[in-house]
Amino acid sequence: MKPIPEMMFRKICYILHRAFVQSRMLAGANRNEQAHDLADAFEVVPGCLPNWNDESLALVRSYIEPYQTKYGPSTFDYLAILDMDDASFMEMFANY
Repeated sequence: MKPIPEMMFRKICYILHRAFVQSRMLAGANRNEQAHDLADAFEVVPGCLPNWNDESLALVRSYIEPYQTKYGPSTFDYLAILDMDDASFMEMFANY
């Protein structure tokens, strides 16, 4: 077992942060179904971190992608962050 690469860890931390922010906004807007779906999409992510392997990113994507497809422009583009090259991510989100 190898540790999660640092840049992927930073990206995961950032998208988890955004998911929490979005869940708070959805709760405030009484968009309960979308908040529920968001929680379903992200509940697997923390469990992947300690045992990160070659299939982990695909697993994370398989949970997030259906949520993002269902809600389209009304949600944050989590997959774009996961797919972003490391230099661009650091340029935009150096604090993560």
